[in-house]
Amino acid sequence: MKNKKWLAAVLAAVFCLSGCGAAVHFDEQALMEKSEAYTQALIDGDYASAASGISPSVASVLNADVLKQGWESTAPSLGAFESMEASSFSASGAAALVDVSCSFENRGLLLRYTYNGKNELTGLWMTYVPKKAQPQNTDAYEERVVSVGSEDAPLEGILTLPKGAEKSPAVLLIAGSGQQDMDETTGAAANKPLADIARGLAQQGVASLRYNKRTAQYPDQPADLAQLTIQYEVLDDAAAAAELLKQTAEIDTEHIYVLGHSLGGMLAPKIVQDSGLAGLISLAGSPRSLEDIMLDQNKAALASLDGVSEEDKQASLENVEKLIDQARSAKEGGTDIVLNATENYWYTLNQIDTPGIAQALDVPMLFLQGEEDFQVFPEKDFTAWRELLGGRENVQFKLYPGLNHLFMPAGGTGTAGDYDAPASVDSQVIGDIASWIHGQAHA
Repeated sequence: MKNKKWLAAVLAAVFCLSGCGAAVHFDEQALMEKSEAYTQALIDGDYASAASGISPSVASVLNADVLKQGWESTAPSLGAFESMEASSFSASGAAALVDVSCSFENRGLLLRYTYNGKNELTGLWMTYVPKKAQPQNTDAYEERVVSVGSEDAPLEGILTLPKGAEKSPAVLLIAGSGQQDMDETTGAAANKPLADIARGLAQQGVASLRYNKRTAQYPDQPADLAQLTIQYEVLDDAAAAAELLKQTAEIDTEHIYVLGHSLGGMLAPKIVQDSGLAGLISLAGSPRSLEDIMLDQNKAALASLDGVSEEDKQASLENVEKLIDQARSAKEGGTDIVLNATENYWYTLNQIDTPGIAQALDVPMLFLQGEEDFQVFPEKDFTAWRELLGGRENVQFKLYPGLNHLFMPAGGTGTAGDYDAPASVDSQVIGDIASWIHGQAHA
């Protein structure tokens, strides 16, 4: 599972919130223009200019070299620059915040600048954000922009509908972990596995709905970390999206399936249970706990390291195991951060009995995985599904040689670097999914 929480994270965490000092009158327009100028300097690679207004008090942690490192780790997957806008300003006490929203060819990027009472830059935070939806209209299908979830904080999504069909079966696409946009944009090449699947299925008569995850569209929410739960991140919006599909005139409501990738595949049984969908397709999911998978990921990563002593590897593993144990024993309502999530998030995730739910479901299920997946392990996770549900007439399993976690050709590195090469979801995978869905209508 891709851990994309707070990408590029905090370049300098020197925030002064309310109560830090006497209120200061800020020139809003001047700071917004200054923030746009700093952003343009970053885009141009002019790190000296981007660092020209940094406060001396933070120069040891925020300087031209730090800006260069942060930008060059963020920029490769953006593509060509399109536009920018200083989109919001706020001030509290002796600090001001300015958000600059940028649009690039492949992704959106939000930059948040923090200033002190002297109008000096004291902090910069960056995160990818979803681009405005870009629906396609072809001879085979049409796409519509839709809103998913609550009216006060809706999520942008795309409904993909085959042309020429009165009623189509449909899939609800659920992305993996982290701040995922509706296409699950990944890697320096900005590959888009969920868009590939949606459009590939539409060419074979299957409709779909995909949408931005809440943590992607609203990256600074929830303000209260105690509210960050698996329900907030995934399940509540999945239920709303399922209801939207049921209310869409062009959809065969008797044949709506959830198709979840990675964490989405782990949660697919729960989504079916909650929303009463017709069945599920799990792509690189698992009935094991996320903690168990993360532990195996770390063991594999440590084993692959060259030039590191076994003693150091063991020490690192013991540290990881302590964090894993904290996540497993997380308490309800806890706000301490463990493995990039709050205790309460882990608590709510761990309340979901995926094996028990899956065993209790009496719906068709399809489990697929790439044999070269190095994030979710075929020999453990795919095997665990087989052991749990094998032998049922309405459950099918398939492994794909040569494909990675994204169901794209494996690059051979066994690392996330595999995702940096331009690629598409294998057509055989999409064809198998479409055939399986159409087969359910005639079962």
